[in-house]
Amino acid sequence: MTRKSAICIIAFNRADCLSNLLLKIPRESRRIYISIDGPRNAPEAQLVRETISVADKFRGAFGEELVEINISEVNLGCEKGVRSGINWAFETEDRLIILEDDINPAASFFEFCDLALEHHELNHKVWQINGWTPLLGTGKENECYLSDYSHIWGWATWRSRWVKYVDDPKKLKTTFKVDYKNGHFLNHHKNFRRYWLEQLSGIQNGSVDTWDIQWLFTMWANRGKAVSPFERLCGNVGFDSRATHTKFEIRREIIEQPKESVHGVSFNWILEPSSNDFSLEHDLLAFEMQQWGGFKHNLRNYFYRVYRIIKVLRRTVK
Repeated sequence: MTRKSAICIIAFNRADCLSNLLLKIPRESRRIYISIDGPRNAPEAQLVRETISVADKFRGAFGEELVEINISEVNLGCEKGVRSGINWAFETEDRLIILEDDINPAASFFEFCDLALEHHELNHKVWQINGWTPLLGTGKENECYLSDYSHIWGWATWRSRWVKYVDDPKKLKTTFKVDYKNGHFLNHHKNFRRYWLEQLSGIQNGSVDTWDIQWLFTMWANRGKAVSPFERLCGNVGFDSRATHTKFEIRREIIEQPKESVHGVSFNWILEPSSNDFSLEHDLLAFEMQQWGGFKHNLRNYFYRVYRIIKVLRRTVK
């Protein structure tokens, strides 16, 4: 019998999103960890209290012995808030399914993660199980592939991989440049190197507040891959003004939700992912969607570069 993996849920100030997500959690013997970040200001404190209330009610209904709640007294932000929540859950668990509060998982997502986590645990080439994929209309819903991308809209991993997380963008940048020079990212998009180095620079200068880019680079530094389904098993429903990085509705390919028809399919195919040669073209598609998707941090990087250019021009004029 496949072991039921614990679930770590990251929440903040959107009680309605958390409530909707908790309705999707399977009513079975799983341990649930809910980590809630603190408010940024006084007006936001009420929103956080409402989120805590939703978590408390869920704990009472699901089972107090199965649900743990971690509440930060201060606002940690996107980077430290998510990372500390995952660290907290991994203090007890050796494998986790991880969901932020704006994720919409299909019922089959949890079974997929359980099976993949068990099967690939000793395969240290695999670092993550993806629930979201950029693919649509492939006709390959009973297959999966190995990806260079750790998509974090519904995912799972092991403590043995997570403990290797590197949060120093300077160190990650150095490793990435060496690996790129040595040919570890052949055939990727022509702007691949420039784009990802810009993301690390954004973390260094404070214009990007995130944790997942560091995780992606950590995976690359360890030659890791992610197992991705060809059919989307998770979607993101958090595209509104309350989001940190997804304030804008963007391309249909990104916001389309998982199909109900995916529920209940057989997952025997996760044992033999398709070849990397086939997955590469989908990694390129993922890169294009991430680069031009309209995420907030891309726009912030753009305006930051314009700001720096203006400063240089003003000095030159003087």
